Amino acid sequence: MRKLLESFLAISDDELPEKVDVIIGIGAGLSRAYSKSWRSITLSLQSEKVLFLVIKLFKENKGKKVFFSGGYNYKGRYESELMYNKFLNYFSRKRVLYPEMETRSRNSLGNTEETLKWMKENNYKSAILIDFSGHLKQMKRIFLKQAKGMDVTLYFVNAYAIYGGNSQTRLNNFYSFFVWEFLTNTYYKLKGAL
Repeated sequence: MRKLLESFLAISDDELPEKVDVIIGIGAGLSRAYSKSWRSITLSLQSEKVLFLVIKLFKENKGKKVFFSGGYNYKGRYESELMYNKFLNYFSRKRVLYPEMETRSRNSLGNTEETLKWMKENNYKSAILIDFSGHLKQMKRIFLKQAKGMDVTLYFVNAYAIYGGNSQTRLNNFYSFFVWEFLTNTYYKLKGAL
């Protein structure tokens, strides 16, 4: 049964061009990390996979610029902020163009609106968008509808990750995430975003 349900969420990666203007990482939650000696907020497993794929494609020179979108916050820490900082730490010994980020979005439509607004303001015409594999289908549909009439070319790539260990309970197991995606897809259809 799960395989059948997963097929409803899955899409294939787009074939990527040689280079785009910007590589965009979409936040996919935060996690609480606990040990006896400390507590902290970290990226979820899904956001980590998004970040790793952004780094990989940037190292392969697939994009001139990097942008992180994600306004979900937990105890004052934002998805995009943590991805941004880890990206900088990874490239700390190398000269890279600083990435940019937004923390205003609170949902998929917000990610889309903030990202497309940023692209327009900076005159970027092409982008690779990376999101958690269970969520990419919804993001692709929203982005393509919202970008209609804009002079942009978008490519979508899955960041494959397991479920679990999140401060957002919907990301803790596949079935709760599937129900969440079904409900948000219905909401976005009624709102006209899809």
